[in-house]
Amino acid sequence: MSRPIVAETVSALRAQIRDWRREGLGIAMVPTMGALHDGHISLVRMALEKAERCVVSIFVNPAQFAPTEDLDKYPRQLARDLERLAEAGAHLVFTPGVAEMYPAGFATRISVGGPSSGLESDFRPSFFDGVATVVAKLFLQAAPDYAIFGEKDYQQLCVVRQLCRDLDLPVAIVGAPTVRDADGLAMSSRNAYLGDRELAVARKLNAILRRAAAALAAGMIDLAVIEERVGPSAGECLAVDRLVWVGARGGAAHRKRPLPVSMVADTCAFRPAVLSALSEQGLEWRTVFENGNIDATTATVRADLAVTTWLASTVPADLDILPSGPDLPALPNFAINLHLPKYGTEPAAREFARHIRDGLARRQVAA
Repeated sequence: MSRPIVAETVSALRAQIRDWRREGLGIAMVPTMGALHDGHISLVRMALEKAERCVVSIFVNPAQFAPTEDLDKYPRQLARDLERLAEAGAHLVFTPGVAEMYPAGFATRISVGGPSSGLESDFRPSFFDGVATVVAKLFLQAAPDYAIFGEKDYQQLCVVRQLCRDLDLPVAIVGAPTVRDADGLAMSSRNAYLGDRELAVARKLNAILRRAAAALAAGMIDLAVIEERVGPSAGECLAVDRLVWVGARGGAAHRKRPLPVSMVADTCAFRPAVLSALSEQGLEWRTVFENGNIDATTATVRADLAVTTWLASTVPADLDILPSGPDLPALPNFAINLHLPKYGTEPAAREFARHIRDGLARRQVAA
C-alpha cells in the first residue's frame, strides 16, 4: 500500500499535476472537507475508474460557514483520513491551510444563481457562494478532467454543474450515489455530532419512509401525505412550509439550558433535522413529556415547560413563533408531499387526492 503524495501548497500541487500531464495521465478530483467516511471513499473509487490519477482535497472551507455555525467544531482527523486514502488508492492529497486558499487581500466571491435559490439558501444565505468560490479555486489549481460529488448533497451538485457550465470550466462533473449505513442512514461527517439516541431517531425516519414507499408499491395503502425535508422526492410536492420553533406566548423556555424540547414522539419527521441543527449550534437539549399525543405536546408548550417545532402554517394562534439566533438554530423548510401508487389508484383514492390538493391550495391562497 503506497501512501499518497501530500501537497500543502498550490505550487506543489501544480508541479505534480504538470508531471502527470507530461505522461499523458488523466486526473479526477474529489473535493472534501475531511473527516472521511465510506461515502467519501466511494467517490475516490469512482474517481479511479474515471482517470489514471486521483487527487483528493481536504480543506475545511470557512467561506461556507456562517458565524453561528460549526466551523470550529467541524471534525478534523487528517492522519486517519490519509490512512483511509492510502488504502483506497488515492494518488495525491491537497491539504492547504486557510492562508493558502484565502491569502491576505483576497476579495473575490463567486455567486451562482439558478439552482442555489431556496432550500439550503433560505437558512444559509452565503453557503453556496462559499462553495462556488472554493470549488472554482480548486478546479483552477488542480485542472482535473473529472470531479466527483455525492448526490447526498444534491443541491450542491446542481450548483457545481451550473458553475462549470456558466464559466466554461473544462471539468466533467460526476454525481455519485448516496452511501448509507447498515440501517439506511446517509453517511455524513456531521453524523459524528449525534449521540446514540439521536442516531437511533435518524435511522427510524429512513425506515419509516421506506416502509411507506413499499406499502404504496405493494398496493397496501392508497395514498400517503408525508412531511419531508425539501429535496428530491418520489412524491408530488403540494406545499412547502417553514419549520419553526414554537413556544408559549411571552414564555422563557427557549432560554433554558439544556433546552427543553417536546416533539410529540421520537418518530416525528422533524426530529432528525431539529437535533442536527441543535448539535451543529452546540446547544444542549433534553426531552420533555413526549407520549405520541400532539395535544399533550401543545399543553406542555402552552405551560412554558418546553418548546417544540411545527410547520409555520400549523402553529396555534395562542402560541409564539420564536426567531432563530443564538438561543435557537435555524431550521430547514419541509415539503408536504403526496405519494400515490406507481401503478394506478382507485377512483375513491384519486378523488381523495384531489380533495387534499384543493384544500392545501386554498390554504396557501388564504395565507
